[in-house]
Amino acid sequence: MALPRSRRAVLCSAAQCLPWIQGLSLLHAAPQAAPESEEERVYEMAPGIVAPKVVHQVMPEYSGQGFRLDGTVLLRIVIDSKGVVKKTRVVRGVARDVDDCAIKAVREWRFQPAAKDGKPVAVSMDIEIRFNDM
Repeated sequence: MALPRSRRAVLCSAAQCLPWIQGLSLLHAAPQAAPESEEERVYEMAPGIVAPKVVHQVMPEYSGQGFRLDGTVLLRIVIDSKGVVKKTRVVRGVARDVDDCAIKAVREWRFQPAAKDGKPVAVSMDIEIRFNDM
């Protein structure tokens, strides 16, 4: 079955179409997703802010090289108004691989978000992840 002449022009090999595709202006490019809205304001824990509560917690899994581990990683995290951990930063670490293990676990945690004036808000807070005899 033969295609109409207007359709035949569209069917070409990659080598034939490449010069044509490269010549397209940005006006003809596929539309991109709109940029994310501005980042929400992040509050520090203070009077008037109800603290977030953990609703899903993943324990860190550290598989050391057969040695005993005893230490605490202190992380500064940002929890958004949906209860998702958005940022993590090590404030006080134990060792790079142990710190990375703590970060990986905490990024999977989910929270009931913090609240200010009855509305969910993003907060920054410190949490400790303790490693004992692992």
